[in-house]
Amino acid sequence: MSLHELLAGEDKSRRYSEMLATFTGWCEGCTPSHYIGQECEWHHRQGGLSGRCDCVANRKWVCHAYHLSVHVQVGRSTRKEPKFKCPGIGGGNEV
Repeated sequence: MSLHELLAGEDKSRRYSEMLATFTGWCEGCTPSHYIGQECEWHHRQGGLSGRCDCVANRKWVCHAYHLSVHVQVGRSTRKEPKFKCPGIGGGNEV
């Protein structure tokens, strides 16, 4: 059994900032990748109750549309829907 880093509060905020400092601005979920700047969301490569870990190796920076496509519950966010379709999930055309 491996140990997981399950962070909360200030620890999670600190980890988020550490990881964001290395972010290049490109969506790591869509193919082809596209520029999203600072409008990124932290996606766990391995999620769920048993595999989720807040370590650097388990993170991916993705656009909101990609995140919605892989997590239904993210749709409950107060964030506005994107004004575009991501190239990696079915187009690149304005909606």
